[in-house]
Amino acid sequence: MKRRRTIVTLFVAAGIGFAAAFYYIQERPLAADVLSETMLVGETTRSYRLVVPHMRPKPCPVVFAFHGAGDSADSMAAYARLDGLAAESGFVLVYPAGRGATWQCIEADSDHLGENLDIRFFDALLNRITMRFNVDIDRVCVIGMSNGASFAQLLAHARSRSIAGVVAHSGAAPPGLPPSNRQLPVLLIAGADDPIVDAMRTDLKRYNAAGHDVELIIVEGLGHEWSTQHNERIRRFVAERRISR
Repeated sequence: MKRRRTIVTLFVAAGIGFAAAFYYIQERPLAADVLSETMLVGETTRSYRLVVPHMRPKPCPVVFAFHGAGDSADSMAAYARLDGLAAESGFVLVYPAGRGATWQCIEADSDHLGENLDIRFFDALLNRITMRFNVDIDRVCVIGMSNGASFAQLLAHARSRSIAGVVAHSGAAPPGLPPSNRQLPVLLIAGADDPIVDAMRTDLKRYNAAGHDVELIIVEGLGHEWSTQHNERIRRFVAERRISR
């Protein structure tokens, strides 16, 4: 079903009590194992951060989180605060690290995506995670911030049969790249003060025209940064995604 919704959200301080409770939640021991690992993709060693919840369904969902340009897997974990969502919801969370702290999604060519080294990294990493854990292959989602959000949308085009849903935060789709042939859910989030927001409004129209289930959330008072206030919305989005085969 096609949807076209734009939600403008205004957040007001909720008081010291809420802040203290939020701090307590963040400081609780994480019910998950956090690992820093590497793997060889072709002739290149690639690294990633892995969050494996102690309690998870069998088979379990998998979420890939792609950092922004100049960031790292660890820095995204620090600002996005997705580890707690993974531990509480029982999904394996993977933070791949880009080469040179970026993702290859500029000048994306639909006819040559097989040559994209970062897509190859995703393929190899998904295969490793699938072989290592009891994974529900119909519940694989991708999340990205900024340049990582652009790459997540590129993956949705290149690997549409493997991805159940996309969250693109503060990042537009690669220019000239059409939406994937398979219609899939897309959640777009951007700050009202972020220069990229107009491009993401255009993406909303393109996804909607192509029949995708798309939603754009615009956060008042937010610039080019992650909206932790919407982590619960992201968690619900991921929890509801499943490929129908």
